[in-house]
Amino acid sequence: MTSENRRKKHWIGPWWVLAVPSLAVVSLFFSWYILKPSDLLLNLATEATGIMFTVNVVNQLLRYQSSRRNAPVKDVAISQVCKMMTRHVEFLAGMYKAAMEPEAAESLEGSTDPHRVFDEHFLDAMVYFDALADGVVPSFGPFPLSWRSAMAQHASEVGLELRQTIGTYLEFLSPELIKQLEDFRMSDSLLGLMVKCGQLERLEKQWGQLRLFARGGRGELERHVEFILGIADQVYRESEEKERVELKSEVWSLDSAPKFGCARNLVPPPPDEEFHWS
Repeated sequence: MTSENRRKKHWIGPWWVLAVPSLAVVSLFFSWYILKPSDLLLNLATEATGIMFTVNVVNQLLRYQSSRRNAPVKDVAISQVCKMMTRHVEFLAGMYKAAMEPEAAESLEGSTDPHRVFDEHFLDAMVYFDALADGVVPSFGPFPLSWRSAMAQHASEVGLELRQTIGTYLEFLSPELIKQLEDFRMSDSLLGLMVKCGQLERLEKQWGQLRLFARGGRGELERHVEFILGIADQVYRESEEKERVELKSEVWSLDSAPKFGCARNLVPPPPDEEFHWS
């Protein structure tokens, strides 16, 4: 297609938008001289209705063309958000697995839906999660490391991905999803705390444990779960049920890392060695 043809195709929409009202105005001036006032009012109402209908039809056609043109990019944007949130729920599931009793695994065998996984049992088990314990975190290689370090690195990566995704696909994601992602990035205290975990080296020597959710942290964890489940639901709706944030079923296998209960600490922290949420 030549540049001249492209220009003609580009202007066909706006040309009709200008032409129809112009013809209507000319016809009204003509009617003023040959029709009675009552006929003129009737003709005026008819012309106004026709103008509004035409403008609405043209507007809908332009929106449809824009939607078709942007559809592939929107699909990529939704897929990117889905992958990012899937990686995050898998990390949370690893924390859950590290904090639960091995016997509890039977109730989660084959569970891939975050709504089923992150329930009251999850909140109860995380009370015993000790961030100073070591474990093999699948996304960080085969060697054991402190959960405190893994949490800090993971949260930093999630925050960076959120900023990049919002900045890159701002015009292709819905305002509802953008708001949810921004709220998650800016307002979620747990995500911020996980980043700061990298600065808590002194506690590793000063305290024998770091039970983040032992006292006062359950509410923050519950709010965090609400954020991620809300984003997961929005992704599912906007992708027309093609993209789903879900876990791999092998997460709950006894042979996969991390090991069940590797960060489970039943000893309550002394009051003066408790992590305070603020």
